[in-house]
Amino acid sequence: MSHKIEIIENHEIIIVTYEGIMTLEERLSSVHELCCNFNIFKRFKLLIDVRSIKQEMTNIEQEIFGKYIATKEEFNMASVAVLDNIEKPTDQIVTKEAAEMGYQIQKFNSEKEALAWLEN
Repeated sequence: MSHKIEIIENHEIIIVTYEGIMTLEERLSSVHELCCNFNIFKRFKLLIDVRSIKQEMTNIEQEIFGKYIATKEEFNMASVAVLDNIEKPTDQIVTKEAAEMGYQIQKFNSEKEALAWLEN
């Protein structure tokens, strides 16, 4: 799987787009990259696009990843919008685990709606 990270600077929003096969290692790598190289704003406003991925993470790996991101200090005050497929959602377990640990996350199927939510 590959991921791309880009910034909408005038809105201080970071977009992470995933494509292909999603593994736990790739997801951990992208979080590390975000925290090390893109921690430039007062707080993270993230748009995570998982619409073009094939989920290869096991349920346990998804639980681990959800708990991991919820404990990252850099994400304590983050607003996170996840773009996902309505018909075939991919990050349900990750979202559930992160939310149970207090992580603020909202799912969308429209990029326009997700960006509007992040700008508020």
